[in-house]
Amino acid sequence: MDREYRRDMAAETRQAVAAAVRDGRGRRGVEAEAVSGAVVGALHGGHVEGAGLLALAAGTVSGAVYAAAEQGIELERAASSIMVGTLQGIRRVGTPTTEIVRISASTLVVSAADIGANVAGAARGAVAGAMKAGPDLGFTIEQAAVAAAAGALEAAGDVGSMERRETREALAELLFRPREYPEDPTPGGMNGM
Repeated sequence: MDREYRRDMAAETRQAVAAAVRDGRGRRGVEAEAVSGAVVGALHGGHVEGAGLLALAAGTVSGAVYAAAEQGIELERAASSIMVGTLQGIRRVGTPTTEIVRISASTLVVSAADIGANVAGAARGAVAGAMKAGPDLGFTIEQAAVAAAAGALEAAGDVGSMERRETREALAELLFRPREYPEDPTPGGMNGM
């Protein structure tokens, strides 16, 4: 699928997301639902693989970023939902791959730069969304995170050296910060053995 298809998909997604956000303002997850629906609607129940799926993902992400900007939604907040919605929609119409995750994150970062949004924040949201959606796609959280981070860093580097540095720092904080783990839920825990 070519550049024209990608542009058409971006326009369709832009309209669908803008309408859904207007109708569901304030409701959690409205962006992800709208983006996922746009992916499925674009194929009218069909199935696509390979390059067509990559073009579909890129067009969807681009359109969703522009719709979020038009609706006054801060892209840092919407980026995760855009990734989750795109990847969920892709799962419904084709076979998700880590390359689709990478391309989606890359497109999100480039689109963020195009609208003047915070590139590092968009990259952070893209990776967080991929981590959230990854297990439902058959990937480990780590596989999804690595693919999204690779795409986000590559795109940030294309935007500029300062953006790449800021993105690298934002992703390092997201991916390598100490996490709090819940206590052992089994009776007596590990110490009760």
